[in-house]
Amino acid sequence: MITYGDISRNAKALLEFCEYPAVQYKVKFSILNVPYEDSELSLLRKAFLKSDIVEEMCQAQDSYGGWGIFL
Repeated sequence: MITYGDISRNAKALLEFCEYPAVQYKVKFSILNVPYEDSELSLLRKAFLKSDIVEEMCQAQDSYGGWGIFL
């Protein structure tokens, strides 16, 4: 049976492996339950919003605010 300890241990290993702000933020906030008000989490949130993936998404957005049509 998988325990929260197992998940926590693997989440922390992922944090050591991946320095991408979006991954760091999501793992800390959603898996490790770091509070939203945490100062480190706040810095990660700002870094994520300035990251290349957010810029790419903004560039791909159409004039209506979407990203295309689902067929």
